[in-house]
Amino acid sequence: MQRLPSVRQSTDTGYVYVVKRGDMYKVGFTRQGLKRRVKACDGTLLLAMPTKQHVSALERAIHQRFKDKQVEGPGFKREWFKLSDSDLDWIRNLNHYILRNPIDETVDNLTAQ
Repeated sequence: MQRLPSVRQSTDTGYVYVVKRGDMYKVGFTRQGLKRRVKACDGTLLLAMPTKQHVSALERAIHQRFKDKQVEGPGFKREWFKLSDSDLDWIRNLNHYILRNPIDETVDNLTAQ
């Protein structure tokens, strides 16, 4: 099992989101203005994970998990990925896990499945 980067003390809140545009997916975060972010991506919102802390660290952990699937996309190229259905399932399962567990423990202990 691969251990993902640990998190420094962080209290940033917001949403980690997944937007689909064509055959690419953007994994990003926002502290406010989720609708504006989705509109800027010109895509369809698939998932929004509200978090009360560590929003940027959670996004980085997901990016790390899928770094070999990064593609150049509009805007910030490091946020766009070619994801499979099983990759999207992994992110959805992470969202369900976050809803049941403390976010600081989730991010600190996040491991590849």
